[in-house]
Amino acid sequence: MIQDAPTKRPKLAVVKVRGGQGCDLVICCRGVLGLSTHWVDGRSYVCPGEDCPACSQCWPDRWAGFLVVRVLGPKSRAPQLLELSGSAWDRLNGLLKMEGYSGVEGLVIHAERRKAKSPLVMDPVSVSDDLAGRII
Repeated sequence: MIQDAPTKRPKLAVVKVRGGQGCDLVICCRGVLGLSTHWVDGRSYVCPGEDCPACSQCWPDRWAGFLVVRVLGPKSRAPQLLELSGSAWDRLNGLLKMEGYSGVEGLVIHAERRKAKSPLVMDPVSVSDDLAGRII
């Protein structure tokens, strides 16, 4: 259906938060990048907006957000992407506003899924000034 889909893989790996597990992450960007996407033929495609073939066929769209993060721990890796739903972002953003945070850069969060099909839940842990110096 979508002929001109990019064939290159993203340059950043995607963080996989599996059910029953969690991880601590430091956010390495100033904000969330939100995109409208379509699920077509078992794959997610970014909606280009005008003249979108999926929109013209009335395929539903959904918001997908991405944060650049670094996994904390003994095997700290290069920056990765964390994909999150609109509800996961709204929850984290609401918690940050209640705590008086004005931005997300340098914020340490704990991300987890309670079960395999459970939604991603992110909770702010702290802000680390020494980590903020290593932000990309």
